[in-house]
Amino acid sequence: MVIEDIHSQLCQKNQQQSQHRASDLHLADPMDRAAAFIIDIFIILLPLLMLSTAPFKRNIFSAVLLDNNLSFVISIFLGALSTIVVITIYNFISIWLFGATFGKRFVGIRVIDVWSKNKPRFSVSFLRAITWWVGLLSFGFSFASIFTNTRRRALHDRISETMVVSDKYKAIQKPSVYESSIVKGIFAGFIAFISVIIVVIILDLQRDLSKSNEVTAMLEEKGGLCGSVGKAYREWPVEIKSTTPRLEVAMALFSAGIISESCLEGEASFVFRQDIESPMAYLAKAFVYSDRSKLSDSYLQRVCELAKDSKECFMSEIVAQWDKEDWGDVNNKFLSINADWPIYIQIWAVRNAINQGDFLFAKKILDSLPNVDSLKNFKINFKTKSFVADFDRAHLNNLTDLALSSLDENEKLNLSTWLCYQQISLNCETLNTKSCDYFN
Repeated sequence: MVIEDIHSQLCQKNQQQSQHRASDLHLADPMDRAAAFIIDIFIILLPLLMLSTAPFKRNIFSAVLLDNNLSFVISIFLGALSTIVVITIYNFISIWLFGATFGKRFVGIRVIDVWSKNKPRFSVSFLRAITWWVGLLSFGFSFASIFTNTRRRALHDRISETMVVSDKYKAIQKPSVYESSIVKGIFAGFIAFISVIIVVIILDLQRDLSKSNEVTAMLEEKGGLCGSVGKAYREWPVEIKSTTPRLEVAMALFSAGIISESCLEGEASFVFRQDIESPMAYLAKAFVYSDRSKLSDSYLQRVCELAKDSKECFMSEIVAQWDKEDWGDVNNKFLSINADWPIYIQIWAVRNAINQGDFLFAKKILDSLPNVDSLKNFKINFKTKSFVADFDRAHLNNLTDLALSSLDENEKLNLSTWLCYQQISLNCETLNTKSCDYFN
C-alpha cells in the first residue's frame, strides 16, 4: 500500500505559486495605481458622497442651531458611516463584476486572483473592499508595501490574495533603494496633507458653529427667539437630555412666570421650522393657546400621540385634569416626580403644592432646582411662601424683609399680597406683619 505524502498538496501549491511568480505578469505601476485612486475619489465617489451625506449635513446644522449635542454626534456618525458604506460598495461591486474600478480601467490596470489569474470571486472582492480601509485608516502606511513587496502587493492585496496587473505590458521591477527613499518623502508629505485636511475640517466646523450662533443671535435680536431664553440656556448647569434643550429651558422659564406666551410661542415655532416634530413643542403650544380650549386640547392630544410614555404626555394629562379641577389626581401625579424630572415639571409641581398648602413637598422640590440667576427670584418667592406655616411672626417678618429686598416691584407686590392673605386667614393680628405693611 502506498501512503501519500501529507505535504504533497502544500508542496504542489507552493510550486504553483512559484510558477505564477515566474510567469510573465506585468505588474501595475504604483503611479498608475495612485492615478486610479485620484480618479475614483474625485470624479466618481465625490459626487456620490455629496449626495449620500447631504441629509446628515442638514441635520448637523439643525442640531447646532438647537444646541442638541446628541443629535450632532449621531449625525456625524451616520454621515461617516454612509461614506464608508458607499466607498466599500463601489470598490466591492467594481472589482467583483469588472475586475477593476473606473479609475483602474481608465489607466489600464486591473485586479486579479493570484491563483486563477481571473477577476476575483465574490468573497475575495468583498474581503478586499473591507481590508482596503486598513490602509486608509492607517494614513496609508499599509500601502507602503507596494514599494517594498517584490510583487508590489499592498496589505489588502495580500490578505485577499489578489494583485494588481497592467494591461499596458509595462515592465515594473522590484522596488529599489532610490524608490524607497522617494516613497518615504511622499509619505511624509501625505501625512502633512492629512494634517492640513484635519485642520481645515476643524476650522470649517468652528465656522459652522460660529455661523449658527450668529443666526441664533440674529433671531433673538429680531424677535424670532427670546434673548432671555438664550441667556438662561447658556448659564444652565443641568445636563438636558431632551432633543430640544433650548425649548426645555424656555418651558422652565415660562412655568416660573419669567417669560410670556409670545416668547414661548417663538421658541416652539423655531423647533417646528427645523422639521422636528417634538412632543414638547406641542405641549408649549398648548400652554400658549390655553385661552382657546379646542386648539389647546388638540395640541395636548398630539403630545401623547407622539410619545405616550413621555414626561411631556405626563404633563399634558395633568393639564387636562386642571381643566376638570380634579385636584386629587393632580396632586397624586405631582407627588410621583423627583429631582430627575424636567425642571419645568418640577416648577409646576412647586406651584401646585403651594396652592394646595403642601408646603413640605414644595420645599423638597425647590431644594432640587438648579441655582441659576434666571430662576433666583422664583426660588426666593416660593421658598418664602413655603415657610409661611412654619415660622412664628418674628422669624417670618425677617424672612419677608430678606425676600422683598431681592425682588422687583411686581414680584414684591405679588409676594406681599399672597403672604398677607395667608397670614390674615390664620390670625387677624397679622395685619401688622411686614407683608401687610407693604400696602401702607
